[in-house]
Amino acid sequence: MLTNLNVKHNLIFHENYIIAAYKLEPIDLIILPEPDQKIFINDMHHFLASIQENEIQIIMRTRKAIPEDFRNHFASIRNQHTDESQIIQQSLVYHKLIDSYVAQLSDLLKHNIIPVKEYYLIFKQHLRGNSIEQTYKAVSDLEQRISRIANNIARAGIGINQIVAKELEELLISFTRQ
Repeated sequence: MLTNLNVKHNLIFHENYIIAAYKLEPIDLIILPEPDQKIFINDMHHFLASIQENEIQIIMRTRKAIPEDFRNHFASIRNQHTDESQIIQQSLVYHKLIDSYVAQLSDLLKHNIIPVKEYYLIFKQHLRGNSIEQTYKAVSDLEQRISRIANNIARAGIGINQIVAKELEELLISFTRQ
């Protein structure tokens, strides 16, 4: 088990490193049409090729799906429309369809285990001392690297969110327990 971990300002301080954890929005390639799957995979290849060695750690974990996992996905699809009048007109229809699908899926979840893969990006920055200036420089370097990589991920159509506060502590415990 890791020791000497300190969570402060939504970052993990461990020995001579500052660590930030991010979660990718759920990716379910199975529900995408085959041409979109190929485009996504190609975009991910370009993204992964842009990362320098040891710059990032990608962790995948599987857990049992809950109905809310699917509701959020379909709600995000509904919100991708740019014409507000179209959203208002179709909102009720989409909402009913999505709720119906989620209700059927919820029933299925009661009888079967459907796995969901969660992807986490772990960024690590070396901390060369304990002074305020050195910490500020390390955090600044870490933020710049994360920004560059997050932009590449966004180009592949994937959302990325920093894990903060209690959720960060829970994630840390879940990954370090033995």
